[in-house]
Amino acid sequence: MSPDAALLDLLDREPELLVEVAKRSQAVNESGQDYSDEDVAQIVHAFGGALREALAGTGSDARDLLMQTAVPAVVARGETPATLARSATVFGVLLAGAVRERVPAELTEGAVEWLAGFFGAWAHDVVEAARSAG
Repeated sequence: MSPDAALLDLLDREPELLVEVAKRSQAVNESGQDYSDEDVAQIVHAFGGALREALAGTGSDARDLLMQTAVPAVVARGETPATLARSATVFGVLLAGAVRERVPAELTEGAVEWLAGFFGAWAHDVVEAARSAG
């Protein structure tokens, strides 16, 4: 099994993992915005689609949709490029920690490296989309 396949398997086995990480992320990352549980669930569901798409190598439609719709919406609520980059970083670090505990040991390093690359690109794209929206 490859690291990206291990990550996809983990998301299938633990469908609530991203929601749990998002809740932990909110507690750590005080953006000043108050998002309802429904808002968080909607954003996490859409993000999960983009993450799965990247893991499977099936394109970037979900990612593009988020960058074109969700990012401008949260910028309109008062988020800044910096707070969005911080949020992406906090979420990525917390997810990497959760992954370390849940994927087979021989795949952990590769899985965490894949996530690091994904979240680096994600934070970059979120900042660019926020700048364009703001």
